[in-house]
Amino acid sequence: MINRRRVTFSIILISLLMVLFSCSGEQNPPKNNERTFCFTDSGPRYMIRYNSSPDKTVSLSDTGYIKSYSSAVSEKPAGDVSVRMASRGLSGAAGGEGVRVTLTDSGDKIGAVKQFFVYDSDEEGNKAFCEVSMTLKESGEHCLIWCEDSLKVPEGSLKTLQEKFDTIYALETALFGTCSDYTVKDTEKFITDANEKIYIIVMSMTDDSTGGYYSTLDMYTESYIDNYNVENNTDYRTNEARMFYINSDMLDEMEECASALTHEFQHMLRYICDEIVKGVKTPDWYDEMLSQLAEDIFSGYLNLKTESTAISKLELFKMFTNFGVTYWNNDDPVETQASYSVNYAFGAYLLRNYGGAGLLAALTSHDTPGTGKDVINNAFSILGLKNNDGGDLTFEDAAAAFYQVCIYTSKEDADKGMSLNKEVEFSVGDITVTAPAIDLMNIRSSQGELISESPVMPFPYSEIIKSDDYAAVQLHPYGFILSDLARDDEMSGEKPIRNAGRIVIELPSNPDVKIYFH
Repeated sequence: MINRRRVTFSIILISLLMVLFSCSGEQNPPKNNERTFCFTDSGPRYMIRYNSSPDKTVSLSDTGYIKSYSSAVSEKPAGDVSVRMASRGLSGAAGGEGVRVTLTDSGDKIGAVKQFFVYDSDEEGNKAFCEVSMTLKESGEHCLIWCEDSLKVPEGSLKTLQEKFDTIYALETALFGTCSDYTVKDTEKFITDANEKIYIIVMSMTDDSTGGYYSTLDMYTESYIDNYNVENNTDYRTNEARMFYINSDMLDEMEECASALTHEFQHMLRYICDEIVKGVKTPDWYDEMLSQLAEDIFSGYLNLKTESTAISKLELFKMFTNFGVTYWNNDDPVETQASYSVNYAFGAYLLRNYGGAGLLAALTSHDTPGTGKDVINNAFSILGLKNNDGGDLTFEDAAAAFYQVCIYTSKEDADKGMSLNKEVEFSVGDITVTAPAIDLMNIRSSQGELISESPVMPFPYSEIIKSDDYAAVQLHPYGFILSDLARDDEMSGEKPIRNAGRIVIELPSNPDVKIYFH
């Protein structure tokens, strides 16, 4: 699902300079849960607290803090923070036994009427399936546009919707996987006879923050769903069709609608290629990451406004870096938007720093059972990527270095470390699409207006972090918080730390929390 609304907040503005320092390795023995860090040159600019746990959330008050500092300087050299990368040929996805899907022409003509099951909320917010009459309004090369009978839509909008989908179809299937030539392993569970063209259902949705959705239920056989309902006391419905849904409100903003097309279509491709063909289930955060990368990659190809794509969500990412990429919460509207933003930022980071087009190919052609982390590890292995120690690069390595995108934000500093400000090209035949370079501190609208110039949320570095102001803040798995040591914060009373060669910290009470200086 893609959420339409862009949630924004005001935060204190600070400046970020891209200066690299590294801990020298000289550390005094721990004393009363204290540790002293020594530095070369002028000392660090940032302190990063990172939760390395895959499944444990940590209270902010348990993440350690700076107790004191001085100007003493170590003679040890700074360490190397670069990631060494090498590339080799990609392996294709493994085939499996089963029945090859048969695509058939429905024979429906413009004006045909059908009943479809849709899932929506009533006025009280209760969600349920209901049967809605739809009329076929447009027929394209790759899609049929069905519109709810009771709707009045902007003139020409459904035709534009059809043309947009036909434009992206070949390219998106080439990049993210097939939806026509595939084999169904579990023929009792999934449909083997399917509509030749993708059904796009345009309907009113009670929740106007929802731009669209893809329902995996529509790929199940009616008999399987009926049996499931009896056994589990549920009331699910299937349309036994390859289809996804678009909120009719989106038709007033066709650029957002086009972005929703790429997003929801990726969900369909992922489900077919992974679960139906390979029997591999990946978590929601991984699937949503790829759908947002589809928005990212197609933004230039469809000439979309920045504010209509996932790129605009980076404003929220800078406020919610503590969430971590695997944290996913659909129960709270703000946290849902925050989860999307961090999720997209991590995917954009992987794409631009760990192999580009090759990485995407490895992610979408995998045959790896297990979690999204497993799929990413497999992609790194295919590309032959190495970590700082010369070992195989892992998801954990990449997650630990993710904070750097908040430091190396300018084009000039993009090659100094991990950055979003790197362009990635994808070539399919004679067509080239580009995932644009992104200046995290200078995100602009299509009119050139700043969408976001705010720095990362300025978390405190001292024991003030134990105050009630931060009591509710949690450091989720693989999340990080970044403290700008050079800021002068009147709210917390913290003073700038400049030219500190020696810093004494109170170690985190939770051993999963790692402290980095940069």
